[in-house]
Amino acid sequence: MARLSGRVAGVTYGTCGWSPAPAGTATVKTVVHPHATVLRAHFVTDALGANEVQGAKLRFRVTDNGKDIYRNRMGAGQRSAAKFRFAQGTGKHVVQVLKNGVVDSRTVIKTGR
Repeated sequence: MARLSGRVAGVTYGTCGWSPAPAGTATVKTVVHPHATVLRAHFVTDALGANEVQGAKLRFRVTDNGKDIYRNRMGAGQRSAAKFRFAQGTGKHVVQVLKNGVVDSRTVIKTGR
């Protein structure tokens, strides 16, 4: 049996351009309304270049005070958006956006009480 290099059998990193996960960005914007605060999140992944093959998908996760409120797996060249509404008087919300399990951004929303 021939010796294999890379993590996938028969794939060599230098020749085929295999990438483990596409790069991507998450942008978060907060809009305050009279009775609620709305958090808008946009997720975008980069397109594949020439001679690149998609590997694992990029995982985005949004948590509110440690609880998952949104999860998404995205391939290369995809877009996604989500809105989260926090009513006034519901207290402090610590919203984290995680990209592949690593904290990408952290937003604190204070709604009073």
